[in-house]
Amino acid sequence: AAPIIFTRGCPMHCTFCLGANGNPRKRSIENIKEEIRLLVNDFNVRELLIEDENFSFHKKLLNEFCNFMIDEYKGQLTWACPSGLRLDTLNAENIKLMKASGCHSISVGIEFGTNKMHEATKKKLNLDLIKQKLNLLHSIGRINITGFFMLGLPQEKKEDICETIKFACSLPLQRAQFNCFMPQPGTEIWNQFCFQEIDFNKYHVHSIAYRHPNISKKELEYLKRKAYFKFYLRPVILFSILRTINSLSHLYYLMKPLI
Repeated sequence: AAPIIFTRGCPMHCTFCLGANGNPRKRSIENIKEEIRLLVNDFNVRELLIEDENFSFHKKLLNEFCNFMIDEYKGQLTWACPSGLRLDTLNAENIKLMKASGCHSISVGIEFGTNKMHEATKKKLNLDLIKQKLNLLHSIGRINITGFFMLGLPQEKKEDICETIKFACSLPLQRAQFNCFMPQPGTEIWNQFCFQEIDFNKYHVHSIAYRHPNISKKELEYLKRKAYFKFYLRPVILFSILRTINSLSHLYYLMKPLI
């Protein structure tokens, strides 16, 4: 497998993201084809990991890439989007073409289980749209989906986080990742709340880097652990994971977020 990037820049305005308000730009399809052929012919690559998060904004490029994969590799070269795509950029036609061209797995930024938080962060999604697009991916494409969720923004209450956990468990997802909010200098939310007491030694999505105004660090840690247990200990998810385990080290890797 090899990572590859097609585009840079994001035109959206999510208040928590350093990449917001960027200038979208993309490589030419011929330039992309040249790199893919190099990876396949010189390095025997059989899987592409498309790392940019806004690939699906560029509809013409998406269609050109999928048609190239179908015509040239006919299912022998698969691809995935592990870093995430925006759900509102996908439709039934896109999904069918993605599946036909070898896409088997994507991640999507869902973030919150309340419309309140989507509005507060200018995410430009809502719960109905999220459910609609995920059902399309599940039913039409049968593409494995990982949902990204964010916990512990300053506007959130404990009840909002519980709603996010409940929402995650209601969706047709195969995997979920629950990240702790990281306030990043330069973002709109940083300027809005003037964060203090940031622990940059724990500046990671799996750690709690700042003091929440309404929820203690201990409570946030409990809620994150609760999210993982609630999502992954459901029989349908648990059995699907158990079927993929091939060693004790693999089992430890999968269990690490719960420990």
